[in-house]
Formats: sequence, structure tokens, C-alpha cells
Amino acid sequence: RQYLRIPIVCDCDAPDVIGVSIEGTAWADEPEKRVSFQLKIDIGGTDFRVARIDWRPRQPHINKFGPPSLRGRTVLTSIHDFPENAALGLGEMQLRNLAVAKPIEPEPSEFTEVLTYLRDTFRLDNATEIPVPPWSPQLF
Repeated sequence: RQYLRIPIVCDCDAPDVIGVSIEGTAWADEPEKRVSFQLKIDIGGTDFRVARIDWRPRQPHINKFGPPSLRGRTVLTSIHDFPENAALGLGEMQLRNLAVAKPIEPEPSEFTEVLTYLRDTFRLDNATEIPVPPWSPQLF
């Protein structure tokens, strides 16, 4: 498992928010799949997940919560966006690991397209500079 944590500057008027970061996860033995980027904020010394992008996850996600238009929907490559999850409340957002997801359409066909989506969605100007993970199908 490879982690990449990117601190970013929050240009906002919230004195309790002391850190904003993107945490990327990729699995070394699963090339071009099972990639995740989470947007996190630090409030009072505690990290809170506020949004997530999942690209080609191992299992589909089924929305058990959220607005009626999304509830019951099964998705793979998806965004767990802030507005739909925030409606559940901060506690439920964390407890249920951002329970509401929307499909990303069209689905990125390669890692660099995921970075472009990350850049555009989270407004992270240098996201396309993130290096391709050091995938290796044989680690033995």
C-alpha cells in the first residue's frame, strides 16, 4: 500500500481549520485500479474526511443513505462529494466513511485522467504533477 499525503493551503476564514490535505492511496500489487484520494481537514487536532474519489475500487459501493435520487444506487468509480455527505452530519460522515457516492462519468481510463479529475474537482492546481504509483504486479 502506498500513501501520499499532500498538505494544501486553505484560503478560508475558519480559525479552527488548521490543515487541509489530500491523502492518496494506491496498492502496489494492483496496477491501474483501487486508487483513492481523500480530502481531509484538521479541526482542533482531529482529521475529518470531507470528500473522496475512488477509481476502480475492488468492490462496488451501494448508497444506503443520501438523497432519494442516489439512494440504492450502486457505483464503482465514484466521488463521495461533500454536499450529499454533509447533509448526513459530520458524525455520520465519519462513522459511515462518506456513505453517499455519485458515479464519475466518463470514467477515467488511466491514472493521469484521475489526476486531471482530482485537479478539476478539488481545485488542486498541481494535482497532475503527482507521480504515477510504483506499481508492481510481482512483489515476491
